[in-house]
Amino acid sequence: MAICGGFGHVFEVGSVFRAEYSFTHRHLRKFTGLDVEMEIKEHYSEVMDIVDRLFVALFDSLNERCQKELEVVREQYPFEP
Repeated sequence: MAICGGFGHVFEVGSVFRAEYSFTHRHLRKFTGLDVEMEIKEHYSEVMDIVDRLFVALFDSLNERCQKELEVVREQYPFEP
């Protein structure tokens, strides 16, 4: 509805709960979700550009703000930032 109201991009971050029965440790019932809605003016690659910039900003922020947590993860799962 916000797109129809003239907003070109709408982003929503919020808690998500799935009321499903699951007996594995790989299935999340509660998590934080990101919903993105946008109008495409020319080509679907506009969406890919937004997603690309989103992930770059996200990982830059994690590297900047969460060094202690990343060190704990790196001990078990080595990676290069």
